[in-house]
Amino acid sequence: MIEKKVLIGYLSPHGTTKEVAEFLKSEFLLANIPTDVQELEKIINIEPYLGLILAAPIQGMKWHPTASDFFMNHRHQYRQRVLGLVATSYMIKTARPNIRTKLSEFFKHQPQLQPHDLSAVFGGRISSPLPWFARVLFGVPLKAPLDTLDWEEIKAWAKSFIAKVEAKAEYQARIQRGGFE
Repeated sequence: MIEKKVLIGYLSPHGTTKEVAEFLKSEFLLANIPTDVQELEKIINIEPYLGLILAAPIQGMKWHPTASDFFMNHRHQYRQRVLGLVATSYMIKTARPNIRTKLSEFFKHQPQLQPHDLSAVFGGRISSPLPWFARVLFGVPLKAPLDTLDWEEIKAWAKSFIAKVEAKAEYQARIQRGGFE
């Protein structure tokens, strides 16, 4: 039986996605779910985990290629696990409405990233305002905040993921006991 344990694999060129991964870990630990956080490139084995979250930024309206490659290379191992996909994007909270809508539905429109149990695109953070041409291109207001992470939104998503892990653990325990009554 796979232990009720979660692995969060992340890719974070600027640190924001790592910060989200660490926050998720703290939420899972509060729910008494052992959790490990590792860079995607350093993950060797996902076998001991019931839950797996892959987290990476969206760049150029695409999930970071390293995260997509990891997803594709390990997809044969997801069947018995709860799989969550997380992306960070500064634009989801600041860009013009049509871009925000596209980003909010990002994973739904990525057939190569199916199947998964739960997904989300959270805000992001930039160190300085976007240059004028990027603001015009994406419709980002001049006075847009530099940090668009919503920790309450991330906490709510964590609770949903925890519920799925708990349900999967109960399902596997029932099977191990000899099925359903």
